[in-house]
Parts: sequence; structure tokens; C-alpha cells
Amino acid sequence: MALATAAGLLATGLVAAPAAQAALPLVDASERDDTVITTRMDANGQTIMATSTRIEPVEFRYRLDLRWTGGQLRAFDGVVTLQGVGETQVRRFPVTLDADGDASVEVPLPERIRPGFHHVGIEYTAAVKRPDGRLVLHHVDVDQAKKISLRRDVRFQGEITHPTATDGRPSRITAQFTWLRISSDGAPSWSPVRNTTVRLYHDPDGSLEWEEKPVFVRTLTVGPDGTISTDVSAREGAWELRYAGSDQTVRRYGAIEQGSNGGGCGC
Repeated sequence: MALATAAGLLATGLVAAPAAQAALPLVDASERDDTVITTRMDANGQTIMATSTRIEPVEFRYRLDLRWTGGQLRAFDGVVTLQGVGETQVRRFPVTLDADGDASVEVPLPERIRPGFHHVGIEYTAAVKRPDGRLVLHHVDVDQAKKISLRRDVRFQGEITHPTATDGRPSRITAQFTWLRISSDGAPSWSPVRNTTVRLYHDPDGSLEWEEKPVFVRTLTVGPDGTISTDVSAREGAWELRYAGSDQTVRRYGAIEQGSNGGGCGC
């Protein structure tokens, strides 16, 4: 790896390690000849989504934080790596640090990126100049600094009989979750979610927030056609169906309102 000068990759005026900031996860601490470079890194992936005719652009985002002691950081040359779990192909993306030793980048991915888990890593060579003028090189290669997921989108459709009733009469909920499929030529389509379960909750105030804790009602098995059907007693609020997701698909909830809001659906 060719070592670039500080003037090329670091902002001018970089002469000392910056003050500590909110810490990212530690992935490496390289120590050589009374100098230390500490590497912290975090990353996350987007959901793979689509319109009716094409796959939306997908990105992953990484944050990098370098800290050094024992001298001045004088040069840095590095890449962030992305590798699917179980795959051999490694994608490399050049890194440019700012004057504080940080990088925060959104990286566009090819349309054919494989759904599932991916490892994000960091490889770099950096030079720290000690007070006596000696230049100390550090070589860091961490191929599994962070595991991220790139999951396919999931959609929800549902309805309830007697949508405005609140008098306890039997009401039937019918719903379906579908997940994004991508053909060999990159065309999107939607297929029923099968061989799984969803959990049914009742939210009396109808806030439809995943973080809230509505009342658990029951677990439902998804049928061969990807649908669920169950009877409830009509009441005010929202019926929430929660699909937990998988390695390939995002979690999703759907809500069917009953009572004053007349059976509206929120997804």
C-alpha cells in the first residue's frame, strides 16, 4: 500500500492528537516504538427497497475515528472493506480523514448487492512522527470490525370487518406481509412471506409506535399463501401485526385502526 502524505489526505495544520470524543466501538490499538494509534469504527446498512419498476439505490454508512499518541500523525493511506458473510469477494473503498482523524461516509452499492449480513473492515498504513524526528509506521488490517445487514423490504396489507365498531362484536382481521424479490435481470417483484409467525397486539390509543408496549393478544402462523386471519372483539384503538424479520428481510409492523378512525391502515 502506498503511503500518502499528510498534505494529501489530512487537512493542513494537523499537529497533534485531537481531544477525545464520544467513543465508537474499539476495533484496534496499534502500538510501536512508544507511539499508539487507536482505531474506532461503526457502520450500518440500508434496507434494499424498490419502486414498481426498479431497485432503489442502496448504501451503507461507516464512521471512523483515529486517535494517536507519542507524536504527530503525518500520513495516512487506507480503505474500508465490505465482504458478504460466506463470500470471497471483497470491495474496497478509499478513506479520507479530516483534521480530527475522523471519517463519516455514505457508500453507494451496486444494484446486485446480496441481501444478508456483511462484514465491514478497515485497512490502512499510517505514520506517526515522534518528537525526536523518527517516523514510525503502523499497519492495521481488521476485516471484521463491524457486522451489518442489508435486508430486503417488507410490505403490509390488512383489513378488518366492522372497522368502526367498538361494542365487542366479533371482527375478523385478514392481512398479508410480502417481501421484495429481485430477479436475475434485476427486476423487482413481491412475494408472500411464508413459514413464519407474526404477533398480534392491541394498542388502545392507536399511536402505532413500535417502541410503545401495546397489549399482546396472540401469535399467528402465516398460511401457505402468506396470509393470516384471526377473530377479535371490536374495540377502540389499533390492531398491530408485528413481523420480526429475518437475515434476509427487515422487521415490519402493520396496524389496522378500529373505532373512531374507521379501519385505517398504517404501515
